[in-house]
Amino acid sequence: MGGAGRRAGGGIGCPGPARRACEGGSPAVDTQQLIGQLQQLGQLRDAGVLTEAEFTTQKQRLLGS
Repeated sequence: MGGAGRRAGGGIGCPGPARRACEGGSPAVDTQQLIGQLQQLGQLRDAGVLTEAEFTTQKQRLLGS
């Protein structure tokens, strides 16, 4: 059972947003991914899927503040 301690993404012990720092991801790629995620959130808000409060909460989560 060699999979003990591994997470679904293949990272070992690197939770959530910290995974990028742990894995040494490229800042340019991470920035592009962040922009895409923010655009998706905006589209969901504009479509009425997310409330303004939900949008703000998720945006702050993505931006780390």
